[in-house]
Amino acid sequence: MTITDFTDDPVIGGLVATFRDLTPELEANVLLAQSEDRHRRLMRVIPDAVIIVEDGVFTFGNDAAVAMCGVASEDELVGMPMSRFQTPDVVADSMVFGRRFRETGVTDGPLVAWMHRIDGTPVRVELTPATVPGNDRSLLLVMRDVTEHDRLIAELAESEATGRFLTENSTDILLRVSDDHRIVFGSPAMHAILGHHPEDLVGIDIHDMIEAEDLGLFDAALEQALAAGAAEPVEVRATTVTEGGFVWVEASVRTVEVTNEDDLVRGYHITLRDITGERADRLALAASERRMRTLVGTAPIGIFELDPNGQCTFVNERYCEIVGVDGCEDVMGSQWTRLIHRDDRDAMFTYWSEAVITLAHVHLTTRFVRPDGGVVQTEIGVVPVLDGDTIVSWLGTVDDIRPCRSRACSPRGGGPLPRRLRPCADRSHVDERRSLRAATADGQLRGDADHRAHSGAVVEVQLPQRHPSRRRHGHVGRLGCDGFRRDRDPPDGDSPALSW
Repeated sequence: MTITDFTDDPVIGGLVATFRDLTPELEANVLLAQSEDRHRRLMRVIPDAVIIVEDGVFTFGNDAAVAMCGVASEDELVGMPMSRFQTPDVVADSMVFGRRFRETGVTDGPLVAWMHRIDGTPVRVELTPATVPGNDRSLLLVMRDVTEHDRLIAELAESEATGRFLTENSTDILLRVSDDHRIVFGSPAMHAILGHHPEDLVGIDIHDMIEAEDLGLFDAALEQALAAGAAEPVEVRATTVTEGGFVWVEASVRTVEVTNEDDLVRGYHITLRDITGERADRLALAASERRMRTLVGTAPIGIFELDPNGQCTFVNERYCEIVGVDGCEDVMGSQWTRLIHRDDRDAMFTYWSEAVITLAHVHLTTRFVRPDGGVVQTEIGVVPVLDGDTIVSWLGTVDDIRPCRSRACSPRGGGPLPRRLRPCADRSHVDERRSLRAATADGQLRGDADHRAHSGAVVEVQLPQRHPSRRRHGHVGRLGCDGFRRDRDPPDGDSPALSW
């Protein structure tokens, strides 16, 4: 309302009031205030930094801009030059970028550049410009922190490069197969193993690569993978480029889910590992084990194995027949030593103790007392199984040599001692034994083999060359073996028991 004084006017002679409807204007002001409030709130919450720069100086910055620049508040930011947060080369690029935008109104895309916070921390940002209506000197910039994004992109590129390198250099065939069993991708190893170029097989059915006789096993692996996500590896034959040729491969199948044009597609990742050589070795090993098992089971001599501590772990049937036991359990562990004739145990102790120290191959003659009271004369040969200087086990043979004797031994040890344990009137063998023990300490053999043979030497010991640094007692300690020993109180009260 507007009031005008027309009192002096002879016609009007009073006050005139003019009324104007302000409702639309007031409503417009309210809406404008509400819009400004919404935009101010939006400026506060959006994650992107929004700044207005006039003549290179900040005139406005939202909360994200304050945080990105590392200042305390908008008041501190306003009035600062933008170059304060840029390196000289970035300043030049920004000026060219802004000038081009003012002249053309368009850009080739956002400007990605490095800036630094007030404390010097580098930040990689993406700048998108916009005009400020009514002010040609001002420029509105939207800045987005892309430091983490670029880091993830770099890691993804590195991971992809690593995966590509591993795929291209893998010795196994790597296949990606669609849910309808069509090959989508094949690694270069396909050409090296099967002779096929990977690109030539893209689109064909994976079943065309498998021999017909193995399709049932392969399909079972596919079904197991569909049900459980992965299948147990199966051995099948994959066809080669050569007519009628194939290669034995181990197929490992697992399912994967791939997003393709907003559709979730399930497929397979299949790895084919060439096992032709490995399978041949495995079959050869199995054949060798069958041969050895047959030989050990049918050998005319007894065969036994002891652990490093002298505990029996295996004997064949012939061993049980020679010593007269019903089953192998009767001689397992230390029980086999109880069957050694009591007059031969000291000799056994002496010679085998030397073998443990020197890692020698031992051949000696001794007697076993069978459970039925009979005495059987045997010749024993034992060799250590070594892993470096460590005894893993002992392998030995026992041969019944009674038919080779001119007279048989009576039960209970009444007959003569075996030749190799029999004392001899000729004392030369005593000197021979002393020389042998001296050689054992030095890791060498001295003496004449023929002289030992004619002098009735008690034992034949084949000693390997021992390293000079291998001390006698220290070596025994490393093996953890003290040889046979006498128990002071024999369990049966008759003859001393022997243990390792």
